[in-house]
Amino acid sequence: MKDLLRRLLPQSDEHLLMGRTGAAPAPESGTVGVDMRSIRSVSDPNAGMLEAFASAHGFPEGWTREMIGEGASAVIALDEANTVLAMGWITGRPFYVDEIAATIDPRAGVYLFGDFVAPAQRGRKLQRALVAERLRLTEASAFACTLVHPSNVASVRSYGGEGFAVGGRFVRCRWRSRTWARCRAMGRGAVTFALGGTDRILVARQ
Repeated sequence: MKDLLRRLLPQSDEHLLMGRTGAAPAPESGTVGVDMRSIRSVSDPNAGMLEAFASAHGFPEGWTREMIGEGASAVIALDEANTVLAMGWITGRPFYVDEIAATIDPRAGVYLFGDFVAPAQRGRKLQRALVAERLRLTEASAFACTLVHPSNVASVRSYGGEGFAVGGRFVRCRWRSRTWARCRAMGRGAVTFALGGTDRILVARQ
């Protein structure tokens, strides 16, 4: 009966759209022994470590090279033994997000995505440190934005701790063979989100 009702009723999935403006945060003091490195090219000496880390944790082979080839940059967190503990990504270009089947267009800002911390390293605030580092690297941008599922409480806290506020809620709806999207403004954040055309989220500063 439950499966029948699911087929009869529209299904929806929601994601939070978060943004921030202002000066980049000061370096974290709670990540002693962790080194942050930026990777902007597949020829970077650290690109191999990045690809090995991603592949070892379930990302498709070659995914990191594809992201870099599309103009994104990565930041990795390394311990004193030069072991990759976590990664995060950033881009200033329109970016198609598979999870929501829509493109986020940061226009004058940057979009942060692809945060992943090795399971054994979680609880050390590495994601928050990666958020802060990416903000410092792109301080000249007008704003920064990201997309987080509301069930991912750790990510909501990490971004919120670095000044991000929820500015919108993206809803993907499906019913039988139809699919559609809504983007609802939320709060009074400095960054706004709106649908522009078909399945494209336009991001702007207030």
